[in-house]
Amino acid sequence: MLGDVHAEDQAVAAALELFRREAVEAVLCVGDFLDGPGDVVRTGELLRERGVEVVRGNHERWWQSDTMRDLPDATP
Repeated sequence: MLGDVHAEDQAVAAALELFRREAVEAVLCVGDFLDGPGDVVRTGELLRERGVEVVRGNHERWWQSDTMRDLPDATP
């Protein structure tokens, strides 16, 4: 399980590699992969490529409703 990823693509890549090596069958991202200092596009691609199920968190809801966009490192 991953949570509060906040676009930390390098950390996500490392975690997913560990899960792969440990033969983890399924991974769930419990929200908040948006709004962070890393590469949000790469983060999304990594999650999609590995078949990670993603639950929408408050940062995804804020992005969809165009609220809280003045946060530091907010995803455009």
